Amino acid sequence: MKNLKEKVQVIKTIAVQTESKKVVKQLTEAQKLQQVQKLKAQNVAIEFLGTKIVNGKVLSPPKRIIKAQTTIELYIDKENRTINEVKLLTNALSKTDCLSASKVFDKLINNTLLLNYCLELSGRKDKPTFKEFVSLLPVKFAYSEWDLLGAMAKMNPKHKINAKIERQNKSVKAK
Repeated sequence: MKNLKEKVQVIKTIAVQTESKKVVKQLTEAQKLQQVQKLKAQNVAIEFLGTKIVNGKVLSPPKRIIKAQTTIELYIDKENRTINEVKLLTNALSKTDCLSASKVFDKLINNTLLLNYCLELSGRKDKPTFKEFVSLLPVKFAYSEWDLLGAMAKMNPKHKINAKIERQNKSVKAK
């Protein structure tokens, strides 16, 4: 009798273990489905962003822009979003907002507080023209506010003098 009870108990534990394995497999299938959806959204994002040709160079979008566009593709059409998904979507939209140099420059000109700090950074009293601004920007696929601050710092005469001194010091060391 004892052996029969033990056998039944072993069979029950095996049945419980196989049920738990099925649940785990179902979770992994759901995770696989979610990964496939992310990959599809990423492919759509890459197609949407495409590439740019600037001065004969083919520029592809940076990873941060691809990630942001992928997030937008995943959550923009979803009807019932969680709070976290709304935050992710808002953040992604703000990252993809300022992609061109003209949008970054417009943001500078329209925001008086930002303009005041940028003028202080550039060491100037008047607003820069768009042509001056673009000439100091690096060649990139997308621009951010950080690039704007770097271009404004390059306008500072102190920066130009320091760059000239560095070049002269390098030439003296080379001789």
